[in-house]
Amino acid sequence: MDGAVPPGTGGMLSVVGLTLEQVEVVIAAFDNVFIANHLSETQITLGGLLGELEAAKPALEAAGARMAVMLAMKGPSHCPLLNQAAERFAGELAGEIFGEPCGAVYSNALGAPYPKNADYRALLCAQMNMRVRWHDCVESMLAGGVTRFVEIGSGGVLTKMLKRRVGKEISLFSVQDEASMEAFLRAEKEGSA
Repeated sequence: MDGAVPPGTGGMLSVVGLTLEQVEVVIAAFDNVFIANHLSETQITLGGLLGELEAAKPALEAAGARMAVMLAMKGPSHCPLLNQAAERFAGELAGEIFGEPCGAVYSNALGAPYPKNADYRALLCAQMNMRVRWHDCVESMLAGGVTRFVEIGSGGVLTKMLKRRVGKEISLFSVQDEASMEAFLRAEKEGSA
């Protein structure tokens, strides 16, 4: 993704307290501000050029956002500013052969499972220059009967978001290090995971 947006000219802005539709109305006034991540009903991350993101902050706050904060990112993600990078990635994937998954695999670009005979290359590239539909993925998983979520990586941010969305009948695990991995594997072995 390096080179798609000159260093120091792009970034990400976290918005809390507005719906997707409310954010879309506000950012329609900006040419280079895009929804990058739809994380929950009222948590959205924007990607874009820094000057326009900074100009969008007061407009979002005036529309009722509880928070509009620039993230410590070196550039934007998941937005049309990365079209060039997505095209380069498509070239890298051109010779790759994809088999059908043996279970449901959810596409951030679709917010739903990959359909049978999907164009995996195109959908993987779309994850670079289209919004991440995390909220839609979660809703689709829950509607499909998923009862356990395991987040692997530092921070546990997604697990915290899920706690606000799901009931106690859904199991949530955050694996962040060796100790939490061992605890998860023990729970899995005991059948309590």
